Amino acid sequence: MTEIEAKEIALKFISNHTSEHYTLHFISINRSPRNPYHWSAAFEVRPTNGGMLEGPIFVIIDEKSSEAWFFG
Repeated sequence: MTEIEAKEIALKFISNHTSEHYTLHFISINRSPRNPYHWSAAFEVRPTNGGMLEGPIFVIIDEKSSEAWFFG
């Protein structure tokens, strides 16, 4: 799986988990330091009333199954 493919899966996952209270904005994607078959995508959390929540949220992408989930 390429970085571009992993990012597309993460963005699709995020688009299926929208909220009226916040939006998620892509920051970066890297191979997970703990599992060579996982990608880790970071997203900034912004409340709809402005500002930014503390810390990013991460989405893990499994290279073998193409599944994604929230981490943390």
